[in-house]
Amino acid sequence: LLPSNPNWISLANQSSVNFMNLPPRNYTFEVMGSNGDGIWNPEPTSLEIIITPPWWASSLARLIYLLSFLSAVVIFIRLRLRSLIKRQKILEESVAERTHELAIAKQEAEEASEAKSVFLSTVSHELRTPLTSIIGFTKLNKKSLEEKILPAIDPQNKKALKAADQLNQNLEIVTTEGRRLTSLINDLLDLAKIEAGKVEWNMSIV
Repeated sequence: LLPSNPNWISLANQSSVNFMNLPPRNYTFEVMGSNGDGIWNPEPTSLEIIITPPWWASSLARLIYLLSFLSAVVIFIRLRLRSLIKRQKILEESVAERTHELAIAKQEAEEASEAKSVFLSTVSHELRTPLTSIIGFTKLNKKSLEEKILPAIDPQNKKALKAADQLNQNLEIVTTEGRRLTSLINDLLDLAKIEAGKVEWNMSIV
């Protein structure tokens, strides 16, 4: 049985042979026989055998797993944004209450600026950590798709190939947009540091 068992098996008086725990793939089963005079046929008779994987390990199932992961990522981002918006409203209400209690306009402006810097810094830090994880998992899934899933898809299965290609493009979009969002978050952090007066300037001769 090629390629798992390249050695010939003598059956003697038996008429069957068993191969156990074969992984899913294409196999070639070859048989040679002899007549009563002990003359063997010159060429073996071959039979192509295809063992398909179980449904939960098929290429389509893996695509479904990836789509489920991406859906979970989208839901996570939406929930996180709702939480951040709620926190933003709480901060804005807190700033409004404190501003109302202060009598000096300068103090009101300073507290409002400080609250904005805190909000920008908080939002940036809260988004950057999960965003970094999302980009990392997206890269891992894209690599798994390109190295494991795509080669395992039957070239005749046009529908699965098209879905895998579309998923690969979607993963690339997620990675690109994630990097762009990370750059924007870093700009927000720099802006928050500048407004808070925490930027360190390095003077050098140009």
